[in-house]
Amino acid sequence: MSGAPDYMEPVVGWRSWLLEAPDGQVGLRSVVRATHWPAGEPMLATCDRSPVAHPAPWAGCSCGIYATRTPDEALAHLEVPSRERQPQAIGRVLLWGDVIEGDLGWRASLATPEILYLPMRDPAERARLEAFAWDLSRYGAPVVILDAAETPLRDALAAADSLEPLPVPRAA
Repeated sequence: MSGAPDYMEPVVGWRSWLLEAPDGQVGLRSVVRATHWPAGEPMLATCDRSPVAHPAPWAGCSCGIYATRTPDEALAHLEVPSRERQPQAIGRVLLWGDVIEGDLGWRASLATPEILYLPMRDPAERARLEAFAWDLSRYGAPVVILDAAETPLRDALAAADSLEPLPVPRAA
């Protein structure tokens, strides 16, 4: 038993991801750990940090799927000079199952993206980002390309997140 409550309604937090194509289709990869998120199904937390077997998250460990309370905290993971040129996503994530609250957010046993934003820092990237958005639609969440070419990413995200997003069309 982890000691965490089993939430009836999902907790909504913020995450950032890197975009990678290990199987030929662009997918989400955790920024901190080289963990690829499955498309079309929830991410299930496991622990490889402790010699003691336990469910994730566990109060006595730092394992679990992390999400922050605010987009600013999630943006801090993307706005690192070494990650500037890497394809990225930021978005709201739904957390449920065992959820442990922390100072900056939560750790959970299950998660799935609710909405994904792809920062476009140069208009020449649009076609590439549209292809990424098509691949990312497999996650079942709307995908929005954020025009952050002349606007700080934080401001572009704040403006976009206040609107109702349009989902990316799916293949028939």
